[in-house]
Amino acid sequence: MQDDAASPGWYPANQLVSGPIIQRLDQYIPAVQNDPDFLLSLPQYPRIALESPSASGGKFWLGVAMETGISVRWGKLGTKGTVKHIPITQCKNKNPVLELKHRLQSKMNNGYNIIPHETVVP
Repeated sequence: MQDDAASPGWYPANQLVSGPIIQRLDQYIPAVQNDPDFLLSLPQYPRIALESPSASGGKFWLGVAMETGISVRWGKLGTKGTVKHIPITQCKNKNPVLELKHRLQSKMNNGYNIIPHETVVP
């Protein structure tokens, strides 16, 4: 039996999902850099939902980019978790979309997976 990971054209599902999401966030970064209120013109704020399954139940992470900064919620699966708002002045380059992208990539590097049906990047 051949190892799927060694087959040409095989990619982890997370990479297939994350590529278009990161590309879309990249499209918003310059617009938000020039005008944070650009996010108000979207039908919904960009929202990234992630989970990290484990034998002990796993964890979740949710990030939402808004004109005032980024709101994050994280915790153990099945709980409400903890909520924190990071003001725009503390976001990378004062850009909430750039901050959201940076945190998404960091979480994915730490084993989190995108939850496609809960992630919205209009």
